[in-house]
Amino acid sequence: MFASAFATGELVLFVPRTRLNESRLRDCCSSDIKPDTVQMNQPINAPTQKNIEAIQSSKVDYVDDVGISLATADGLVTEDGKERRVDIIVTATGFKNDFLPLFPTIGKDGRALSKYWATDGPIGYPKTYFGIMAPKISNWFAPTGLPWCSSTNHIKANSNGLGGTFPLNTEISATYIAKVIRKVQGQGYLAIYPSEEATDDFDEIIVRHFEDKAITDDCDGWWKAGFGKSRPLLSWPGSGHHRFGITRDPRWEDFVFERTEQGNRNRYEYFGSGHTEREKNGKEILKYLREVGTVDLETVHEAWNE
Repeated sequence: MFASAFATGELVLFVPRTRLNESRLRDCCSSDIKPDTVQMNQPINAPTQKNIEAIQSSKVDYVDDVGISLATADGLVTEDGKERRVDIIVTATGFKNDFLPLFPTIGKDGRALSKYWATDGPIGYPKTYFGIMAPKISNWFAPTGLPWCSSTNHIKANSNGLGGTFPLNTEISATYIAKVIRKVQGQGYLAIYPSEEATDDFDEIIVRHFEDKAITDDCDGWWKAGFGKSRPLLSWPGSGHHRFGITRDPRWEDFVFERTEQGNRNRYEYFGSGHTEREKNGKEILKYLREVGTVDLETVHEAWNE
């Protein structure tokens, strides 16, 4: 990769390896633009033919030793008082990667997650259960997401299994959430949320998993809670397949359940009359029958909608 290549002083190219390209890299890539962090800690620009040519252009000035003080009708004025005339200004100021809810999210004890998880709050970072739920926040779920998506910035942290695609991670979370909702709706419960103890244990696993990883190096990145050596926020403490396996079935012992009024009288009140809607409408009452040779013994009778 570009970062690791320059960190070792070697030239590993994404462009065709020719003497011309190697010469251009050596000529244009001064120490000013060489990354000082390990690969994957920050976004990387690969040295393609076009940006090599752009860096070498007489029209290009690379300025990183002085800040911008203001914009004018003609360009930008830096802190040294110099005005640099430009045709177009493209800003890249970053995005919020704090994973804080964009809407009021108030817990059972009155805690507001946007304040509780804020960097200056009691916790200081998003502390989640499996990256999907939070303690003392009843019936609140969030699928996997990325912090730069404005519509999903309320997504929980540490929910993205590395090595798994974003759509697949979202589908896995949605399936997990659906299982929890079905249990609450189908077994006489009013509310559910993860226990503080289970959340603390998951939080400890996150810290231990990343403590010897490159992502915790002294660098700034959108993966993390802050600058330098700060807590990784985006990733699940393991691979994509690891997350898929762990979240396949909810650990019901990790949750706090609240029953409905009827459920408080008798936990099996949801048994009802002893008959099902399927029997009442007469549809698919023999759905469990299979053709000879089509039965999968590993999954038979396990589907929730059979």
